[in-house]
Amino acid sequence: MDRATFDRAQAMVIAAGAEIAACEYSPQSFGSWHVTVLSVPRRRLLWDGKERWYVVEQETSEQWNGMPKWSELWIDRNPNAQAVVVAIQILCAGSDGAGVRA
Repeated sequence: MDRATFDRAQAMVIAAGAEIAACEYSPQSFGSWHVTVLSVPRRRLLWDGKERWYVVEQETSEQWNGMPKWSELWIDRNPNAQAVVVAIQILCAGSDGAGVRA
């Protein structure tokens, strides 16, 4: 996906009532990006630009080399135009994700 999809995803997260804790777009990594929301536990949406799929992950209590480990909640390996909407609904669950619109 391109930068516009990343920007749109951030706007959709905010519109859903969630607060963004961190986000990054990396054009050097095939346009990969992530948006992490403030939740307990934290959740993040990743776009893997090389593999071309979305992943929603949740932080676990485990660590590896001092960094938190994340568990996969949802993966779409063949995304269509609505995939980002579904991903953000899962990402923002508990933050009024029902209000997520494309």
